[in-house]
Amino acid sequence: PATCSSACTNGNQLDGIRELVHQLDGIREKAKSWLLLGTAVCSNTQWEMCLSDCGEEYWKGKSWQSFPGTKDRLATGSMDDLNITFLKRNICNIEETSMMYGPLIFSTVIIVMTAIYYWIYSQKKRIELFDNAEHSSTDYTIEINNPPKTDSSFSPDVWKKWFEVTFDDMEVAACTIALDNEQLIQALANRRSLIMKLQNELERPEDFDIDHMDDIVNHLDEMPKWKRIFCFAASPKRLVEAIKNQTAVISTLSEKDYAVASVFVTFQTQVQQKEVLGKLLVPAFCSRRKLDYKKYIYEGTILKV
Repeated sequence: PATCSSACTNGNQLDGIRELVHQLDGIREKAKSWLLLGTAVCSNTQWEMCLSDCGEEYWKGKSWQSFPGTKDRLATGSMDDLNITFLKRNICNIEETSMMYGPLIFSTVIIVMTAIYYWIYSQKKRIELFDNAEHSSTDYTIEINNPPKTDSSFSPDVWKKWFEVTFDDMEVAACTIALDNEQLIQALANRRSLIMKLQNELERPEDFDIDHMDDIVNHLDEMPKWKRIFCFAASPKRLVEAIKNQTAVISTLSEKDYAVASVFVTFQTQVQQKEVLGKLLVPAFCSRRKLDYKKYIYEGTILKV
């Protein structure tokens, strides 16, 4: 009786373990099915006998070699000297699971788009917060990129008066007219660079006089040949010639009349600058949207700020 009782107890324990393992397998399968819900993966499979096209010559063909590429879904056995082939077949119900594809994909797209828009919105808020924390001249200034080709565009007083009359409670602190003279500015910068190179050749750069460059160069020692070859340095005489050429170019460019390239208008407060931007900014695809507001048009031109 004691032996029987012990055996029965061990049997009950084994049954309990088997039941627990069965429950765990069921929980694992349910979790796996939820994770794979809406995907093309099928985890519900079973082995079935292959009743046709199961000869050895069929499985050695190109189709079985290319897909699935392994033999984990193929098995063979024998019974009464009869070779039997088994295949692991998917038994998932495609019609039931396919109904979830649309809602899941749509929900995923909505979540991703919402996250992207929220990220963009938060970035704009952070940029605005950081910009407000650090003040500079750009926070009070607007740039007009298309001033009219008229004589009034050259006058800062005309621009100042137009803004203060057109907008209520507006006060312009400064107005800067930028001319379309990039070639002249570049020539001036090139000549300044050449002058600095020539000054570096002098023992006392402060003794440099642009009106007496030839006399200064005549008192300088000749530049070593190795310096001209390895450092690509220009001799003082060549620098003087280059300075004279740039001076002639500057003299020619200075005689030209230049149009207004842009106008910079600085206001007293940042609130005034934002008010002007809000009323003058026009979308690129709707450039005629504010034609009804005649007072915002400067001499027939919609200003691009």
